[in-house]
Amino acid sequence: MAKLVLGEDGGGPRYFLEGRPIHAGDLVEVRWSDVWHPVRFEWTGLLDDPVHFFVGSRDVTGRLPPDVELRWPKQM
Repeated sequence: MAKLVLGEDGGGPRYFLEGRPIHAGDLVEVRWSDVWHPVRFEWTGLLDDPVHFFVGSRDVTGRLPPDVELRWPKQM
């Protein structure tokens, strides 16, 4: 089960997923109800600001459990 890990790169704080840096606007997949769903990752880069996940323009962050499982999308 992959989780977001807060770390740093040359530009300051950054989240990492499966050892890769994740950037605002990146598409990732979250698993809820045993189904993988594509979502867009958004974060301001400020430590006091929360991470948000969007499906289209809808913020679904509040619907996800705190221990949500994440992964990079499967390559075709």
